[in-house]
Amino acid sequence: AGLNPDDYTVRFYLDQAAYDNNQALPNQYTNISSPQTILVYVQNDTTGCEILAPMELYVEEDATAFPVTDATALSQCDYDGTNDGYLVFDLTVVEPQVLGPQSPTDYSVAYYESMEDAATETNPIADPTAYTNTVENGQTIYIRVTNTTTITRCYDITTVELNVEQ
Repeated sequence: AGLNPDDYTVRFYLDQAAYDNNQALPNQYTNISSPQTILVYVQNDTTGCEILAPMELYVEEDATAFPVTDATALSQCDYDGTNDGYLVFDLTVVEPQVLGPQSPTDYSVAYYESMEDAATETNPIADPTAYTNTVENGQTIYIRVTNTTTITRCYDITTVELNVEQ
């Protein structure tokens, strides 16, 4: 059986002095540094057992997936000899726009065919330098920018439209 949160009292304290003076932090608390150590107090309301332990708060730098502002970046005429609405694209040509001022050393860029895949980091496009659209005449590609230096791998997603002109 799982634990019921209603059976516990939980409070947060800035430090030992605040705990000793019963000066709990509000539940909506803005940290003053990162990382910052605060104290968490938990009491089992049924048994009276309690614990006071340190807890680290981290605020990590977010990632931003900047929009692709050059609408022609991934628009091409179907000159591959088949004129069927399918072409090979180098998706990475938009990477400088998507990263903006963020360093490629600290941020990764991955490309996906669906928003769900981008959000869950599932099924990335294997070779974004040679991608053939799977929808005739073009499609939406989802681009995930991830801050690889963070614990939680902060990320953001943007899109780019592939356009094949017959």
